[in-house]
This record gives sequence, structure tokens and C-alpha cells, in this order.
Amino acid sequence: MRLTGVLCVRENTHYRQFKTMWKSYKFKEQRLKLPLPLQEKNVEIIRGKDFLRGLDTKQVVVAAEPDPVPTPSLKKHPNYHEKPALTYTNEIQFIEGKKQACLLTKSREMEGVPAGILRLMDTLELPDVNSTIQKYIMNSQVWDPTNVKLTKRIDKEKIGYKFREFGIPRERAMLNLMTDLVRLFVSMMNLYPSARENRRLLTRPFLGSHYRYKGDLINIRARSEFLISSREFLPCFADTDAVKESVDYTIPDMHPVNPTIDLRMENLYSEQNIPAFRVPFEFDKPQTLFHLNKDLSKLVHRQNRALMFLLGYAMAAARRKYGDDVTDLPEPICVQCVNMNEATLNFTFFQLNTMDFSSDSGVKNFVWFDSGNHLFAKHLTKPWLKDPEFKINRYDSYSEEPLKKLLAVVMYGLSNL
Repeated sequence: MRLTGVLCVRENTHYRQFKTMWKSYKFKEQRLKLPLPLQEKNVEIIRGKDFLRGLDTKQVVVAAEPDPVPTPSLKKHPNYHEKPALTYTNEIQFIEGKKQACLLTKSREMEGVPAGILRLMDTLELPDVNSTIQKYIMNSQVWDPTNVKLTKRIDKEKIGYKFREFGIPRERAMLNLMTDLVRLFVSMMNLYPSARENRRLLTRPFLGSHYRYKGDLINIRARSEFLISSREFLPCFADTDAVKESVDYTIPDMHPVNPTIDLRMENLYSEQNIPAFRVPFEFDKPQTLFHLNKDLSKLVHRQNRALMFLLGYAMAAARRKYGDDVTDLPEPICVQCVNMNEATLNFTFFQLNTMDFSSDSGVKNFVWFDSGNHLFAKHLTKPWLKDPEFKINRYDSYSEEPLKKLLAVVMYGLSNL
């Protein structure tokens, strides 16, 4: 019997009538009749239940469960060490910011940008690429055909508003813009014969490097987007006199906190020495690193990450050139990094003067931070406002100043400039 709305109007109304109707109109199974063709052939029809009862079912013998395999102990691994090592990766952030990063790298923070970069910014003329760069921006933010559900965002002006947005993911937009910029400026660099002969562009390099900080082993694992390597190292950012004067400089300490407090401790490790290329490689001198900030961390953490990565590349290069026994380098090794997010370019310059991290005294390394170079401004939608201009994302405040710095960074170290 079918339960209809008439029967279930109320819970207690017509209860007896409902029971009577339910009994009288219950489903009655009809007796099956043997089809006439089967009757003529004398085919016997047997009920399925009767057929199953007549089967001689044998009891299946269940195999005994195997003994559980114990989890192997980490202490039996060949790379296990009783004394843990410290590891730095992309996810780690320093609670004390630049002060902590300078302590771990034994670096002195210099003001502005290196003099050689400033000189190139004044002498090099940026070609008329504004329209091309603006097309790159629109391609990364609007024209890309990717259309997926975006992660939920929170607007401080309207905390309770529930966004349901589809479009280009943030990581893909940043990667598109960086790829186009690197391709454009590397093509400008290759106009010079010295660049075509001596430099190569590597994609998705991975570095595994290490050094000892006051007796503790620190492994650095760096994964970036691009790396420009060469047959020659970059010219020094600071002269010999500045290196000698660094002996008198005192790095601000974090007493009583140890600078290694934020690094991850691991007992299963090895002294990593993985270059960003297959050895032997003719262009084994790292020069310019391009890194993408995929997380939403603060600007200071992004610059600290670039500094640690540059230290790893410089230490690996110095170890290949001078070995492990050298403390103060006869010739400093310089590397630079361009790290960016959706609309901002940040530059970090590092000069490795010493490989002695046993104490904070002696010769110091140098680092320059140039942050907050905004290429354009992105204004997200605010659907709760009635003004039509807030219904779509807006892009304005385009500036070519970061491009001049980027051109100087890429061209730095080339001859015949």
C-alpha cells in the first residue's frame, strides 16, 4: 500500500481507519504460473530457496592471519644519528625576522642595493616594453583560460561575507607572470655575446646544501623556479676594504634565545651536497635565483627565505671551489635572488666572505635587501558595494621602476656593458 498525503495528514487522526486500510490493501503475492511452452517440454520449476537448501555447501577454511610485521626502528637506518641535525626548508619562518637570519648566516645587513647594481640602473636604458609587460599582467590575471573554484578569502571590511569565486588560482597567476618576465629579460641578456656563451637558464632547480653553525649541522633544502648559472662568478658587491672593516662589526644577538630555535630537528639525515645541476656541469657558478612566494607570509619572511637559499648556493659553490677546510675566502662569492608574488618584486644580494660559522666574531658576510617594488596594484571585488567598479577586479598603478632594477640584476656581471 502506498503512503499518501491523505493518510499522513495528522499523526493521530483516523488511526484505526489507517490500520484497517493497511491490512486490507496489503500487497498479495500472486502464484506463479508455468508458461505453456515450458509445460509442453515438462520443465520442472524449482524455487530458488529450495535449490539453495539442497546444495552441499562446504565450510571454507580461513587461513591463519600472518604475524604482524613490526615497524622498523629508525635507529637501524644507515643515516640515523644520535645527535639531531637542523633543517631549513621553504615552510620555516624566523620569529625574530632579519635579526635571526643575519645571525644564522653571520651577515651584516648593508643599506640600499650594491653600488654595481645602482651604476647599471643609471647606465642601462630599459627598452619600451611597457605594453608587453602590461599584456603579461593581463595574461596572468585575466586572459588565462583556467577557471576553477578559488580558495575562500576573507575581506576585513566585510568579515561575514561568503565568497564563491571562480577564476585563475593565485599560484598559476604568479607563475605565468614570472615565466614571462624571465623569458623577456633573458632574451634581452642574450643580445650580448658574453651572455650567450657563458650563461644558461635552469628550470626548477633543487639545492641540498649544509654548513655547521657553532657545532650544529644545518641542512638547507631549496626549491625554486629558475636559476641563471654561468662559467664565472658574479663580481663582488663590496670591495676588500669593506670585508676587512666587517671584523669590527657586531651582529645583534638574540640572547637568551638560540637563533636555531625555529629550525626543524631530524635524526635521519646526511650531509647534503646536492647542486642544482648534474655534475660535471660547465656552467656550475650560480648567479641569479628566481623564487616564487606561493604562501601568504609577510615580506620579511620572504626575504629571510631568499637569504637562506642564497647562503646554501654560495656555500655549495665555495665548497666546490675551495674545499671544506677554508675559513675566510680568498675571493668572495656573490649570488643574488629575485623573489616575487602577484604584483611585487623583492631583491636580495648576498656576498659570502667566510665559511667560519663557529662564532660571531671575525669576518662577516654581507647582505642587501631591497623590498616592496610594486609592479602594479590589484584591487579585489567587493560585491556588497553598489558601485559597478567594485563588481570586477581592477588593476592600476603600473610602474616600470621595478623593471629597471630587474634589468640591472640580470645584466650584472656581463662584459662590454
